[in-house]
Amino acid sequence: MPAGIDPPSDEASPDKVEVMGFFEHLAELRQRLIYCLVGVAVCCILGFVFWREIYAFLAAPIQAAFDQVGMPHRLIFTGPLVPVRFALQVGLYAGIFLAAPVIFWQVWLFVAPGLYRHERRFVLPFILSSSVLFMMGAYFAHRVVLPLTLTFLLQFGRELFEPLISINEYFSLWLTMVLWMGVIFELPVLIFILSWLGVVTPRFMIHYLRHAVLAIVVVAAVITPTTDAFTMAVFALPMIGLYLVGIGVSSLVSWRRQARAAAQVEANN
Repeated sequence: MPAGIDPPSDEASPDKVEVMGFFEHLAELRQRLIYCLVGVAVCCILGFVFWREIYAFLAAPIQAAFDQVGMPHRLIFTGPLVPVRFALQVGLYAGIFLAAPVIFWQVWLFVAPGLYRHERRFVLPFILSSSVLFMMGAYFAHRVVLPLTLTFLLQFGRELFEPLISINEYFSLWLTMVLWMGVIFELPVLIFILSWLGVVTPRFMIHYLRHAVLAIVVVAAVITPTTDAFTMAVFALPMIGLYLVGIGVSSLVSWRRQARAAAQVEANN
């Protein structure tokens, strides 16, 4: 994440860009949306062309869970159109996922004209940190969270029932958990922005640590796609860890702000 960036002062600066009118903002927004749609469309075509290879990647967590519980490596479908619809869904979601950096970039280009020049210096760290953290969260869900959760769910009650998992049910669970975990991993970026704006401080975050843990548990219970406590804990523990990482990020921002203030006092003296 970007470091060493100080919050903007309220004083006018000559490096600020010219204010855009309402219709200019609308034209700029339309242009950015078109670029986002083009990027998503190109990536969707690629996703549909390689949907079988993407499926092999998507199925890895449940294949690992099948190995753990001793089940045959086979998902089912319950309608003749399901495979075609699934291939189209894979292409669509793969396109959106692959186009995420383009979307982040266009969002930033839309916001950047309203910022000072020195504020725009962290565009690349912001895009990279957001994209990398989202990818890390998605990969963590794919490689760690999903295999553990699926193994637990397949073993639960198996002495009474024979599990037959449809491709739609599995893909829905995979997509929900991967997307939510990717969003959760953006927490350090959010904390950095709030600390940079002066909304939160390290002392504030440490003081309300217990409240934050309680809020995290509640959020985990809401976003967990299943109703078991195991999956909720799998969601909550990374969020608590990321909150602790956020305390370190906020401390870095606060230290930089204090160092700059001390340097200005020394310069004035």
